[in-house]
Amino acid sequence: MIAKDRAPLSMLLVVAGVLFTAAAACAAPADDPLVSDVIPSGNKLIPKEQIIGQLRTRPGQRFNQATVEQDAYELRRSGAFSEVRVRTQPDGPEKVIVYFDVLEMPSLIQEIKYTGVKHIKHEELETLTGLKLGTPLNPIANRLAAQRILDKLRDDGRYYSSVELVSGGQVGDTRVEFRVTEGPETRIRQIDVVGHGDWVSSARLKTQIHSSSAILNLGGKFNPKEVEADQGSLIEYYKNLGYLDARVSVEVVPHPDQSNLKLVFHVFEGVRYIVDKVQINGNKIYSDDQLIKLTRLKEGETYDHNVVTADMKTIEAKYGVNGRKVPVRENIICTGPGEVTVQYEVIEAPPVRAGPISIIGNTRTRDNVILRQLGIFPGQVLSFPDIQAAEQRLANLGIFDTNQESGERPHIEVRGLDLPGEYKDVYVHVKETTTGTFMLGLGINSDAGLTGQVVLNERNFDLFKFPRNLDELLSGDSFRGGGQELRIEAMPGTQFSRYSATWREPSMFDTPYSLAVSGYYWQRAFNEYSEDRVGTRVTVGRQINRNWSVSETFRIEGVNIYNVPVFAPKDISEFHGRHTLEGFRTALTWDTRDSFLRPTSGHKVDLSFEEVLGDFIFPEATAEFTKYWSWSPRRDGSGKHVLSFRTQISVAGSNVPVYERFFGGGFNSLRGFAFRGVGPYENGFNVGGRFSYLNTLEYQIPVLANDKFFLVAFCDAGDIEKDVAIRDFRVTVGLGFRLITPLTGPMPIAIDFGVPIVKGPFDQKQLVAFYVGFGNF
Repeated sequence: MIAKDRAPLSMLLVVAGVLFTAAAACAAPADDPLVSDVIPSGNKLIPKEQIIGQLRTRPGQRFNQATVEQDAYELRRSGAFSEVRVRTQPDGPEKVIVYFDVLEMPSLIQEIKYTGVKHIKHEELETLTGLKLGTPLNPIANRLAAQRILDKLRDDGRYYSSVELVSGGQVGDTRVEFRVTEGPETRIRQIDVVGHGDWVSSARLKTQIHSSSAILNLGGKFNPKEVEADQGSLIEYYKNLGYLDARVSVEVVPHPDQSNLKLVFHVFEGVRYIVDKVQINGNKIYSDDQLIKLTRLKEGETYDHNVVTADMKTIEAKYGVNGRKVPVRENIICTGPGEVTVQYEVIEAPPVRAGPISIIGNTRTRDNVILRQLGIFPGQVLSFPDIQAAEQRLANLGIFDTNQESGERPHIEVRGLDLPGEYKDVYVHVKETTTGTFMLGLGINSDAGLTGQVVLNERNFDLFKFPRNLDELLSGDSFRGGGQELRIEAMPGTQFSRYSATWREPSMFDTPYSLAVSGYYWQRAFNEYSEDRVGTRVTVGRQINRNWSVSETFRIEGVNIYNVPVFAPKDISEFHGRHTLEGFRTALTWDTRDSFLRPTSGHKVDLSFEEVLGDFIFPEATAEFTKYWSWSPRRDGSGKHVLSFRTQISVAGSNVPVYERFFGGGFNSLRGFAFRGVGPYENGFNVGGRFSYLNTLEYQIPVLANDKFFLVAFCDAGDIEKDVAIRDFRVTVGLGFRLITPLTGPMPIAIDFGVPIVKGPFDQKQLVAFYVGFGNF
């Protein structure tokens, strides 16, 4: 009985399902009709085939409203038609004819004339306007062309230019004429920044502005787009320091003769925001506490975007060490007047491993030169901080393009991070650059006098890549691509001359060991005698880690001492003639400085010991320690004051000859004294010592807002003695300056004025020491 009741119910369910399906089919929209034909209408000048060729709507396709509207838009945008309308007409069951009703521009361009244009080439004008004879005349396009000419003139510094569309702006015109008044080149004679607080100077704010004032009517061209970018840079500068409501407006104050103007940037700073809370979102692998401990941004402190950026990189590095490419984003929420909550948004990802490694762009450099810089091998967990370090090592080689303006630099791409799978392909992108240089120069310093310089340097040398034919030799591909360095230098001078050739392999047999071999000859005229020296030097080095390095050096030299006065003391005269020496030197360096050019923090320790053989056998040991401290008076971190201290002790054996002894004085020793003007004297001759103790305390203060001019105060102290003792301790104090110029690049011109306040009886004073470099370290 139960079975009989269920059978009708099943039948009802089946029938209901069929009815529901049929109803759904009826409710669904029917397929779009087929396009049976496409017909342009209203065209007289432009052939039908030319119009159809621009359309994506075709006979035999399904009618698509979006495609038809796009076709109409493209026809109007071509400038040939002032109006385009679309209509359809049924053409049997499920078919339509599509009509494009067009209204052509009433005339074609028969003449184009640019009146008053003197500083834009005709070809460039054609490119700017896009106008050609015989094409339909479009009044709207002509007005836009006039604006483009005006924009070009103003970008070129002709701010007071004007462009008038004399003809071609009306329907029916057949002639297009632009009347141009170029006006003079407008230069910026003055830039002012007003409205800022006392905490920042106008000069410092001007370092954020790329527009410049004219000097003697040179430079300083006014460019509205550049000024607009300057406005944005100032706003960004303020917001990075916590002034999130900062606004900047620009006032252009013209001069009556229209040849120059004044720019005034008006600043509204607003309040400096305080951090109410710091939060981490999206993290599951690490707890909030683990990640918060890594951040420098703290609650209750002022908001600093530079600190936030550093925090995001630190969090990314925390994940990246374990093979996780985890982007971190900043989210700022205003929680009250002058208060924000800063959220670090973490998007976690699974760890990945390196798959195949491919190199792209090395047309000259060998693959192994690049691979040995990576520290990445197929199959290993990818450490993303190590990838960034590898990119920096590739850039530091100096053999690939690292143009900061274009953003070109060696970079490592890990593909497929958003795709499933543990192993990811690694692509290393490099671009070869010019690695050979030939330099001619002239230099002068207080220790070596006037010197000339001829240098041939190749940073991507390959000692073993011999040319296989004449083409390879002439093209420059031979002897290149090995990542080695070859430097040949000739430096003749009035007091000092040097000639040398050095070859360096930074990674012997693709190991962490480096090899440098050099041959040299130099001659020097001292007050006591003259010296020639010819020799060779071989150094094997090893960078143990980021801070520690060790090296072993062997040198063999022939030394000739001549021009020795007949009344010179025995400590000098007994070494007259030729001598041979062989030295074996071991050096250990610990370096944590933040910069090699101008360190502001960290320290450096150098320890070395050399055993010298040959005509005279003696040991020599040196220990040197340097420490840097800094603090910044500016909120943006610039303008650092730097205090540095150096101490150095050197000791040589009792059998050391005069040409290997220690002498003091000069910019790399005791300023205020002449070069080799400090030491133990006999009969008025400086005979040098076997013990040297030197100390320097130096304080650098930036003067200019762009940190390119520094005042220096220093105190040098030390002694040079025949044995290990301090008898005549010298002390000098002085002032100097460092000036960075485009001529010397990142190395500044340095001039120091030193005055001895404690000196020995025969020391030779020298007020001025000048050289190229930040310090005498």
